[in-house]
Amino acid sequence: MPRTALALCLLLCACSAPTSPPVEPTVSAPAPAPAHTDAARAEFGAYPADAPFAGPAAALAPDTALAREYRSRFTEALTGEPVFAGEYILVQWGCGTACVEQAFVSKRSGKVLETRFGGGYGPWVQGLRLDSRLLTVEGPVMDAALKQTGYRTWEYVLEDGKLVPLQDYASTPSTDN
Repeated sequence: MPRTALALCLLLCACSAPTSPPVEPTVSAPAPAPAHTDAARAEFGAYPADAPFAGPAAALAPDTALAREYRSRFTEALTGEPVFAGEYILVQWGCGTACVEQAFVSKRSGKVLETRFGGGYGPWVQGLRLDSRLLTVEGPVMDAALKQTGYRTWEYVLEDGKLVPLQDYASTPSTDN
């Protein structure tokens, strides 16, 4: 019994002994990068499009390599309705497992925009409106070893039948992406 009492006494003393406060690290972690504010992002309303095209679809204009390579897909898409800049139809096609490429064709002229999006590592079309010439795409940033090093959003404006880069910034994936 004396051994048990002694063991119990030592245990109680050890549990009730004061402890020193935790040591604060002398080097603090870097502050997180500031979030991109909505004020710096382009607004769809700042880039209005012409009234939506309601006429018959033009025939596909096979004047680019992209239009010729995916002639059937673009021709089929021309039966759909525009979703971007008053006259452009978003066209998508598979390029392998979990891989989708995207491009636009004009219902008015049948011309294909030369810029395509998607593929295995993006970026993918994220924001577009029928009444605006502003387009946003987002996706991962990859290094040479195909390791993701970040995530970005790119903004384009449609001018004279071409997507012109407006700005890009670090971002996080959209909830619906």
